[in-house]
Amino acid sequence: MDGPTPAPWTTVHSAGAVASLLLCVAPVLLLALEWGAACLVLGKPPEPMIDDPKSIGPLSSFLHLLTGLSFLSLFVTPFTLPVIWWKKAADTPRSNLIAVGCFILPIATIFILREDPWSILSWWFD
Repeated sequence: MDGPTPAPWTTVHSAGAVASLLLCVAPVLLLALEWGAACLVLGKPPEPMIDDPKSIGPLSSFLHLLTGLSFLSLFVTPFTLPVIWWKKAADTPRSNLIAVGCFILPIATIFILREDPWSILSWWFD
């Protein structure tokens, strides 16, 4: 053995990994959830400049706040979470894979939001 053996993978590590990866894709998930809730309340897909996401209902207003906060995570997660997982992990293959995922998923989220096939993002920024 060249170095110290890594600590065993625990439930806390698994929960942290799931939370880290979900935080990376939270903007897309919450935006889709808010749009789906607006579709249910309105009975039709919401339209930009007509249906304000903040005034559709209390659930949509709450999801609008959460979605806005999740957009802030796109500025933090690709830079901080991989470093945390690489330093914390002691070079175990599982944690290195999570670190790579924490770097790639926010970038993929930005590309998904950039495409915006149903104008959901333009409706959200209304």
